[in-house]
Amino acid sequence: MWRLLLHDAASGPFNMAVDEALLCFAELGVPSVRLYKWNRPTLSFGYNQKPEQVCNLEFCKAQNIDVVRRITGGRALLHHEELTYTVTAPFRGPFKAARVKKVYSTITKVIRTALLQLRVPLDPELSLSSRSSDSITPLHLPCLSVPTGHEITSAGKKIVASAQRRRRTAFLQHGSILLSVNEPFWRQVTHLSNQYPFEATGLSQLVSPQPSEENLCGVLETAFSDLFGASASNCKFTVNESDFIARLEQKYSSAFWNGL
Repeated sequence: MWRLLLHDAASGPFNMAVDEALLCFAELGVPSVRLYKWNRPTLSFGYNQKPEQVCNLEFCKAQNIDVVRRITGGRALLHHEELTYTVTAPFRGPFKAARVKKVYSTITKVIRTALLQLRVPLDPELSLSSRSSDSITPLHLPCLSVPTGHEITSAGKKIVASAQRRRRTAFLQHGSILLSVNEPFWRQVTHLSNQYPFEATGLSQLVSPQPSEENLCGVLETAFSDLFGASASNCKFTVNESDFIARLEQKYSSAFWNGL
């Protein structure tokens, strides 16, 4: 059994609190897939990054843009005009004894299958594997300016950007499925100068008419059902789970956690 969670748009601290909670629940044996949005533009940055190095804090404050630290690694990512996904699961079933790249590969194939159902023109898998490595590019660069070998792309531009956190018995992987991309806005938020490329595109630039979010959620649910070999259980959080999420939300709202 696995559960599908479809959530209304919410704040950065709430979204990150739910994702961490789902990782904890996965350690108890509950696999989940969550699809959600953000109630305003939000810059999330990787666990090991410093906010002042990866984003324009003054601009974010002036434009009412949330800034929140993730528990996952990776680079800064602006959440805006996207559908965000989260997968949490124990290391069993389709993820039994899976290493980092295997988890990425498995989830990437599921999302690729869903996007192909919507006639999104995708590059072959691992089309970026021969390009510059994430490990040799400046650490302050945002996610969408750095080519890697495991993302889903079209004409060499990212459509999906993901990050992962592993614990002993379970993992969390979450990421952005880009619906539309505003490059000038991205560059302002992330201090990305014109000397660096911007390697991203959205579904609205690739498919006309743009698939509805309802259709996108539908094909993703079908693809994950095939992965888990069962239909999803649509459910809400228990009272205890909601209380736990509320406590985590306080952490993600704190200046101490976010280094602000």
